[in-house]
Amino acid sequence: MLDLATTLSLTMKIVGFATVVSSLELLALWRAREFASDGIWDWSIIGTATSPRSGLVDPLFRHQKALPVILALRVAAGLACLLLWWNPLVTGLLLGLLFLIQMLLNTRIVFGDDGSDQMLSIVLASLVVASLASTNETAVTICLIFLAMQGTLSYSCSGIAKCFGEHWRDGSALPRVLGHYAYGHQAFHNALSRFSPVGRIASWSVMGFQLLFVFYWITPEPWHLMWLASSLLFHAGIAYFMRLNGFLFSFPACYPALIYVHHLL
Repeated sequence: MLDLATTLSLTMKIVGFATVVSSLELLALWRAREFASDGIWDWSIIGTATSPRSGLVDPLFRHQKALPVILALRVAAGLACLLLWWNPLVTGLLLGLLFLIQMLLNTRIVFGDDGSDQMLSIVLASLVVASLASTNETAVTICLIFLAMQGTLSYSCSGIAKCFGEHWRDGSALPRVLGHYAYGHQAFHNALSRFSPVGRIASWSVMGFQLLFVFYWITPEPWHLMWLASSLLFHAGIAYFMRLNGFLFSFPACYPALIYVHHLL
């Protein structure tokens, strides 16, 4: 059984690690000049996609050196979250800084944002609110319940959405995704395409797992942890085969809350 402070600390440490990994990836892209005037994320173009909101941060992102400074600050704050234990004042300030930086990055990197970035924003916002309400145990518990429900919805809604996709229903979606030139895995794509029944089973397994995740809440302890272990393996597979590393760390940031709230029931 996790207590309140341990749950918050574990969540903070996971999200801290997630921000460090994300920041290092973005710094690598910056060094490759992807954020320069001739790069994919040229601010003069990206800024127009979020106008008029982008006007608030235009003086900042107009300077090429602003982004690496922000990312370096994000790495430092993320490492501090990894090293420290939950403290409403100190870690609350660090989490507030990370949340502010996340909002800046959501404006700077419009194209290429994915579910991991959205989950990271939600987890950070929940932790900031929990730190502000630290003197009220009920309010902090509500923050964790919200986070646990968000984690559940992220899987369930994704599974429901797949039900409306023709290629997911006919079982061809996963081989198609793995054939993508940027996010695919050619060897795995070839294997699933060659053995189409296996490809169909793999596609339906992904969809079925996400649809059934809601049964986590009626699975008795300690067997409920099998759902989280399966989810972790699912995200590890996404990280390996599709090189989307953010999912491996941002979604598991909900797991301490899922464990804590499950025990409350």
